[in-house]
Amino acid sequence: MSKVLLVEDDPDVLHEVSTILNDNGHSVTAVKDLGTALREAQMLREGSIVVTDKNLGGHRGVEPMLDYLKEEKPEVKVILMSAEPSQYARRQLYCHDFVEKGNPNTFDRLLQLVQ
Repeated sequence: MSKVLLVEDDPDVLHEVSTILNDNGHSVTAVKDLGTALREAQMLREGSIVVTDKNLGGHRGVEPMLDYLKEEKPEVKVILMSAEPSQYARRQLYCHDFVEKGNPNTFDRLLQLVQ
């Protein structure tokens, strides 16, 4: 299964998503801040996946990490999670796919995308 870097500052969401991905056979590195996410992103290889919240408290969002991935690691798939409508969020940020938080199908959709 996939190597997943999960970036989420809400500890409940971080735990829930991490558990679901782990239970489905994925190797998950779960982080809650931008600095750690940037360090972990530097170690990602082709075939890795980043699942990230659009907003991280105390930072200008995940833009620095997404900019790094776009420039330095374009082979890494990025899945953006947000409660904002997908078209709005995707237009603003670099990502390959989108999962809307709070949707009844959120976790099923996420598992489909990380396969």
